[in-house]
Amino acid sequence: QKYLPLPFLRAELILRIQPEEAAGCHDVRLKHLRHAAALLEAFLRDLEARRALRAEARAGWEEACADRPLDAAASRTLKVSRLRAASRAKKALEALEARARGAAAAASADRDDGDEEAGREAALVSLE
Repeated sequence: QKYLPLPFLRAELILRIQPEEAAGCHDVRLKHLRHAAALLEAFLRDLEARRALRAEARAGWEEACADRPLDAAASRTLKVSRLRAASRAKKALEALEARARGAAAAASADRDDGDEEAGREAALVSLE
């Protein structure tokens, strides 16, 4: 589970590659973009298989990946919903981290199970 975001992180790194300005640099950039797109599609398939995306996150991904261009109103709505979802995910992650700190402070017999569950929830929330 901790390796789930690796394709996403690899794609992010590939997208940051800036080829030198030279003959054929556009072909190199296009190759990098296609590679990153394939990695992101694999990442989304993994999330779908694990049912790790909430409905609003899934709708946002589908809208962002649509082949048709967005009009200004739809683009704004998508951006606002992304910001709200990110804010909710951040608050949920902070709550999970606080719960994990509390579980670490408390010495209980089922501490390992609780820590593992909190880690799983934190990983799923951070993916949104």
